[in-house]
Amino acid sequence: MLFVAHILLLTTMAFFMTAQTAPLSREPLADAPKRKAPEFLLSIYSCINLHDDDTARTCLNFIGKKQEKIEEIIKANAVWGFVGMNGSSHNDSDVSFKITHTSSSRDAKVLSADLELFKKSLNESEIEDLSTEKCNISKDGVNLKLILNKEMIDTVTLTPSDLREDKWIDFPPIEKWYNKWLKKQNSSLTNDDYVHLQLVLSPECSTHFSLKDIGVTTAEGYEPLLVIYAQSPRDGLADQLFHEKLSNYIKSKRSAQPTESTSKIHPVNKTIPCHLVNYSIPYQVIGSPVAGGFNLNFCGGHCLFPLPANNTVNHAMLVAYIYASNQVPLKPPQPCCTPTSYLSLVTFKKETSTTYILVKYEQMTAVACSCR
Repeated sequence: MLFVAHILLLTTMAFFMTAQTAPLSREPLADAPKRKAPEFLLSIYSCINLHDDDTARTCLNFIGKKQEKIEEIIKANAVWGFVGMNGSSHNDSDVSFKITHTSSSRDAKVLSADLELFKKSLNESEIEDLSTEKCNISKDGVNLKLILNKEMIDTVTLTPSDLREDKWIDFPPIEKWYNKWLKKQNSSLTNDDYVHLQLVLSPECSTHFSLKDIGVTTAEGYEPLLVIYAQSPRDGLADQLFHEKLSNYIKSKRSAQPTESTSKIHPVNKTIPCHLVNYSIPYQVIGSPVAGGFNLNFCGGHCLFPLPANNTVNHAMLVAYIYASNQVPLKPPQPCCTPTSYLSLVTFKKETSTTYILVKYEQMTAVACSCR
């Protein structure tokens, strides 16, 4: 059912993007990752990889994100997804999330931290069978407790009506608790430190049944998720990782080709005015395991006078005129054909068996050119 919903999301958003008019068109820079991953993360990936913020907002609203959360997600340039696992007892009595310090950068500002947990419906007989004198869920529902590093931070109640439905469980935002812990530990954090978040049943019920018994699913693709939306500074995670990946890629190419490089400059038709040139590079260049490539694009062509009025600015037009007219003893350089508008690139990577990361690189793909 959830897989069908994800396909419906992609189909609906594709129609929405095709039907609307916009000054810039954008072809998808990448398909959703070709690997098994939590469905909710794939939906988030699809939304933030859309061509403008308004369309992304519509998409995020479609998958059920609240308005205040949508704005935080739009601001984020890094998203971590931590898959919840059964606790140490391995008997489905709790769901545990381990958030390592190496995954959540100290430099990143956490904008939002949400727990995404799906539960399947129970029928009346199942609810009655689970009810006891001390834990009468048919009448009172059941309480779930959130524990952060052994400290209880909140309680969520599933009503009898909730138990009868297929639904995403609504949890209170936990970013304030996470940021509080991070600030407290910041001066002494090591790579071995981590945040331990647990979801457990209330004591009066935990001895009678498990989270799995009340419909909480850990099925592949729909595992419990802790999703952290963060904003990294320019010298923080996104740019730091990007520069490291580029450096490593260049070093690997140089070691593999010790002789003089045979690379050539991409041909550009300089006999026609400034224009956008389609140019793709493999994801491998930026260290992503995703197959295929993405559109980088660049600008080519001349900026000779007269420049097209709809593709330049007054300053460049005058410079081009002075350059061509020879009316002054010292001429400025000829205007250059350069990108004037860009789109972002979102990459999706599985860091560990329980950790996924989406990184948004701003201004990655050139989509318009002009003489400047």
